[in-house]
Amino acid sequence: MDNLDRYLKPALQAQSQCRSTWEALATIKHPPVMGYVRQANITNGPQQVNNVSTAPNSDSRAEKN
Repeated sequence: MDNLDRYLKPALQAQSQCRSTWEALATIKHPPVMGYVRQANITNGPQQVNNVSTAPNSDSRAEKN
């Protein structure tokens, strides 16, 4: 039983490393398909932009100066 454990653990590690190597090579050879999407700013009517600072006490510091 000791010999089985002694040889089985390195064998399973080698199998795992081999599998991950093959996966990496397959990904390099056949990269996943990526979709390129352009941003579309489509509105129905007027558009509102709020440029307000949300930092706490920002107004009180401006008033003190």
